[in-house]
Amino acid sequence: MNRRNLLRPWRVVRARTKSGRNRLLHHAEVRRGSELPARADRTPIFILGAPRSGTTLFYQLVVEGLDVGYLANAHMVRPGDAANIERRVRPRADRQPSNWTSRHGDTSHSWDPTEAGNYWYRFVDRFPNEITEADATPKRVRAVRAAIREFAEACGGPVVFKNVFNSLRLPLLTAALPEARYIIVDRDTETNARSLLRGRLSNHDTLDRWWSAEPAGADALAGRSPAEQTVWQVEQMKAVARREVGRLDPSFTIEVTYDEVCADPRAALVRIRDWLAQTGVEVQLRPDAVIPETFRRSHGTPLDEATEAQLRAAVAVAEQARVATSSPAAP
Repeated sequence: MNRRNLLRPWRVVRARTKSGRNRLLHHAEVRRGSELPARADRTPIFILGAPRSGTTLFYQLVVEGLDVGYLANAHMVRPGDAANIERRVRPRADRQPSNWTSRHGDTSHSWDPTEAGNYWYRFVDRFPNEITEADATPKRVRAVRAAIREFAEACGGPVVFKNVFNSLRLPLLTAALPEARYIIVDRDTETNARSLLRGRLSNHDTLDRWWSAEPAGADALAGRSPAEQTVWQVEQMKAVARREVGRLDPSFTIEVTYDEVCADPRAALVRIRDWLAQTGVEVQLRPDAVIPETFRRSHGTPLDEATEAQLRAAVAVAEQARVATSSPAAP
């Protein structure tokens, strides 16, 4: 038996110990936050959108330019203890300026903003990705409400969260946090789908394997081309998010486009700051923030000719369906 196999049992024990410790920390955090009320100056703000739509860049911009709390890579050392880590370290006091880089939503530095996957898996299963009202059980609702409010309390202000899977978890989030605000990031479907196809190649070395968030109904597309699948993925992610936030006070949601964020980042920040103020959430621009004048707008590296043709065809079909859905019915 080689050394790796000899060490494997200890790795299992270590992993289980870490998981058990994190569960204990999670329950303690939920207990601390269970009595905290909703407060305008502790409002949670969720960034929504399809994967590869520009949500990470926008997230980086918001936490760099506005005085808000956020989940960083360092919090993920102990996801169940994020609030205490925030209290002990106070990372925003001396953080370094953003380098504006990421890879499929992942950032590199300790205090860079993160999708915080393991933070959210404290409350939900890994699969299926899309949550229904039936999944928003009272226990889950209480846990999410308590943990988010406890983290906002530790940050001492409004807190911004970004995880693209949260676009499929809105029945739980809206039930737990009626005070929350939502920002939907939109990118043109063709570019967004092309980037998803590139993500498939980068992560799986094939176009034929699904990658990232999977809305309900994805199984029905098993026999479709990768281009059709990713166009549907983009359109469905946006449709689900809009449907769910559409049930809320309209003033609690705003949409931004990838193009406007790239063209004038500071104007996009000011727009978000002003919108939040109009809905009763006061946040300030960080005076020492270093904000680029523009970001380079990426159209994505073209794929092979056949896939590009399939992509254009799939986008055309999606656009026709969108027009048909939005057109008034004939008398």
